[in-house]
Amino acid sequence: MYITKHFHPHNENAKLSVLRIYYEERLTGTVSDEVKLYCRMSSDRSRFVLPSSDEVLGFQIVVTTLSMSAHLVRLGLRGKFTHILLDEAGQALECEAVMPLALAVPPTCVVLSGDHKQISPAVYCQKAKQQKFHVPLLERLFLYYKKLNLLGCNTVLLYKNYRSCEEIVNFLSTTFYRQKECLVASRGQKPVGSDKHKNHKALGFYCTEGSEEEIEGCSYFNMSEVEEIVQVVVKFSANIQQQDICVVSYYSSQVCLNSILTMFK
Repeated sequence: MYITKHFHPHNENAKLSVLRIYYEERLTGTVSDEVKLYCRMSSDRSRFVLPSSDEVLGFQIVVTTLSMSAHLVRLGLRGKFTHILLDEAGQALECEAVMPLALAVPPTCVVLSGDHKQISPAVYCQKAKQQKFHVPLLERLFLYYKKLNLLGCNTVLLYKNYRSCEEIVNFLSTTFYRQKECLVASRGQKPVGSDKHKNHKALGFYCTEGSEEEIEGCSYFNMSEVEEIVQVVVKFSANIQQQDICVVSYYSSQVCLNSILTMFK
C-alpha cells in the first residue's frame, strides 16, 4: 500500500532507487504490477528472487518485512544502513522486532513507529506470557523511558487523528490513554448515514453472553457474538449501503460465520 498509493505516483521519474524484498515462495499474483517494478524477480518474471549483498547496496531504500530482514543479516550487511525504521512496531513480537535491529551499529538511527496502546501480539504459550514475551519492544521501551523521565528526549507522540469521528477519538482518549482530549480529531468526520438518520451514532456497544469455542485447534468463535453482529448488520443494511459496512473479528472462523449467517438473513 505504501508503494502503490504513496510512493510510486511520486517516483515515476526514478528519483529514488527502492528495493522491495519478498519471500521467494510468495505468489507473484498477490503483488501488484507497480510493486513488482521494485522487486528482484526471475528472468521469466514467474517468481521472486532474494538479492545479493551487492544488489542490496545498490539501492537507497530497502523495504521488507521483519522476518525477511533476517536475510539482510545473513548477507553481512550490519552497519550498512544509516536509518532503520520499524513500522507498526506495537503489533510485532519482540523477537521479530530485534531481527532488523541486528543490522544496527551505534551511529545507526533507529525509529520504532506504532502505538503502545494497541492490542499486543497474540502469544498463546503461558510460559512465554509469564516471561512477558507478549509485550512489544515498542511498549517495553516506552515504559522504560517513562520511568526514567526521558520521553521528552526520544519520543514523539502524534495526537491528531485524520480518520475517525470526534466521538470515537474522545472515547479512545479517556479510556485507553487516560487523558481527556489528548487525541484530537482534525477533520469533521461524521458517521456514514448520520446525515439521513439523526439517531445514528458514531459509537455503540452491544453486550452478549457466550463463550469461545475452538475449531480443530486453529481458530475460535463465539456464537452469541456472531448472532448479535448479524442482527446489527441487518439493521444497518436498511439505511446504509452494503459496501459501507465492515465487520472485523480477531478470529477467522468468526468472520466466516458472520458472512454465512448474514447471507441467509
